Amino acid sequence: LLTTISEKDKDCWILLYNGDFAKVVHKEAGNVFQCDIYKNRLSQSFFTQPCDSKLFQIVYFGSGYSVRKKELSGDCFLRKVVCLPHKDGKVLVPLLNTS
Repeated sequence: LLTTISEKDKDCWILLYNGDFAKVVHKEAGNVFQCDIYKNRLSQSFFTQPCDSKLFQIVYFGSGYSVRKKELSGDCFLRKVVCLPHKDGKVLVPLLNTS
């Protein structure tokens, strides 16, 4: 997982073990990453039928969401995430693989 993470838009989104999302802004030496943190508890459901999208950790963040900057170790990363533009924000969809 860590070898495929970069600042490039398609490879920078991560689901953390604590359930939050991170966008890698800068990859530093070793196993350290400067990230923008998106708190899962502040996200919205992308769909509610046939069930809530949050059951699958698929979430929506509007454009007004303010991120928190944080330095993270790669040990915090669970899996990569796809970020799709939607209306005035973004939809985050975790990938199924963990490596």
